[in-house]
Amino acid sequence: MTRVFLFVLLGIVSIFGLTSDAAAQNDQRLTLSTYLHLEPGSFDAWETARKERLELYEQHNYPFQEFVSLSSDGIARVNIRLDNGWEDMEKQRAWFQSLPASVRSSFPNRGGRYRYMVRHIGRPQPDLFYVPDNPRLEQGEANMFHEIRLYTTPGSGQEVRATLASIASLMAEHELSDPRFVRANIVGGEGFSYSVFTPAESAAAYFEQSESNSEIMGADWQELLTELGANLRKVERINWAGRRDLSYAP
Repeated sequence: MTRVFLFVLLGIVSIFGLTSDAAAQNDQRLTLSTYLHLEPGSFDAWETARKERLELYEQHNYPFQEFVSLSSDGIARVNIRLDNGWEDMEKQRAWFQSLPASVRSSFPNRGGRYRYMVRHIGRPQPDLFYVPDNPRLEQGEANMFHEIRLYTTPGSGQEVRATLASIASLMAEHELSDPRFVRANIVGGEGFSYSVFTPAESAAAYFEQSESNSEIMGADWQELLTELGANLRKVERINWAGRRDLSYAP
């Protein structure tokens, strides 16, 4: 269980690029997230194709870390951390172009079957994070992370950002024990959005703890939720389970 917990934390590190104080000051950091909506019954074939892809990564010294997680409704998420932002994105393209033609042509066949694919380019927002001094979860207890994706109404991005900052301050004021991480999805998908991530033991445990935290924060929390909701056009909730065997670290 400890290894699972550490892997989930590494997944969050991969999502946000949290590796050093220097990185924390690097505004160039990006993440490239690919969401594969798998065909029903195709997961085994996709898993096999993914493992074959990892073998090619090893053989050809792929330089980037990829973290894979799966949703309960058949979405495979591949997250690539780009510490140097757009420069790393170009480096990734250059790596692919440097492969022998026979290897490049095989890559589309190693993606597995899926209905459609969505890509997001995101940037971590460390000033909106909340990281408690004494987290509730101990090693061996976190098996997944819950994502709340907040799609802003046109022109309300800064208002939503201010509300998220107020939520982080309120959590700190009440010394809640669950961390909260935020990423801005700046390109792709259905337009600009914020993703809020929280690690948990399970989906049921997440919702139970979320309700408890809501009660602790009381009326101030409800006021902030109302303020937030007024500037959103859509909200999605997704539970992600990490897959270490399908992920890659150079």
